[in-house]
Amino acid sequence: MKLISTQIIILSFFLLAGCVTESVRVVPKKVSVNAGIDFNPCGSEVKGYQFSQQGMITISCVNGMVYSVRNQQELKKLKEDVIKCQENGINDYSVCLTVKRNKVKD
Repeated sequence: MKLISTQIIILSFFLLAGCVTESVRVVPKKVSVNAGIDFNPCGSEVKGYQFSQQGMITISCVNGMVYSVRNQQELKKLKEDVIKCQENGINDYSVCLTVKRNKVKD
C-alpha cells in the first residue's frame, strides 16, 4: 500500500513539474525582422512561421520550400525577388527564387 502511494506522489510531482515547465516556455522578446502579414514567398500556402531568439524568421511552405531571413536586407532582397518573379509571370516562386539564388552564388 505504501509503495502505491509513493508512486502516486512521484507521478503527481512529474505531472505538476511538466505543467509548470510547459507554461514557462521561452518566447523571443525581440524579432529583428518584420516580414509583414501579407508577405508570402511560397507561391503556395504558408505552412508556418518560426521565430528564433536571434531574430531569424523561417517561413515554411506547403510545397516543401523553406525560406529564412536574418535581417532587413535579406528580407528586402527576398521581397524584391518575389516581385520580379511575379512581374515575369512566374507563379512557382520556388523555381524562380532557386534560380535567382544560384545565379548570385556563381
